[in-house]
Amino acid sequence: DAGSGTYRVNPNTTWAWNGSMEGNVLTYQQMNRRGSDVLRYDIVAESKQAAPAYVNTKWWEYAPTQSGSWTFFGRTNAGYGVKREWRKLLLINTTTGETRVLAKGPASADFWPDQVNGLWAVWEDYKKTGWVVNLYDITGDVTTQIPQGAPDQYSAAVSSDGTMYYVRGGS
Repeated sequence: DAGSGTYRVNPNTTWAWNGSMEGNVLTYQQMNRRGSDVLRYDIVAESKQAAPAYVNTKWWEYAPTQSGSWTFFGRTNAGYGVKREWRKLLLINTTTGETRVLAKGPASADFWPDQVNGLWAVWEDYKKTGWVVNLYDITGDVTTQIPQGAPDQYSAAVSSDGTMYYVRGGS
């Protein structure tokens, strides 16, 4: 019975991080000493499946959330011995394979995918003045950066109608 049990979704030699629930399916990050990927676990069927190959690559995927066909997560090649290290926030439609890059920068860039819900995605990124949050309209392909009302704004969430919630902190 969903909600009444404890489930271990990752093997003993791995770690599981971050995640989101949609219906009976948990989308989460599973990592080991060799890499990190996005996986899904159906808690009713008690079965695990990897996300499509265009979601999981040889690079490090992290902090996934899922809503309908959309998977929102981060990817970086930092630590893989490449000449130019980078970081990206990706929104991928797992039905069509459509990929949108919502943020990108050098590996030292600080941004984090918070959530995708319905036709909206939210994330935070660090600017010289502190953390800021962003709201992305998937249908309109428009990003709105929320005016900074405090030094830091972070941990954003969004409802399926696009109402955004976030934490303000600092002085």
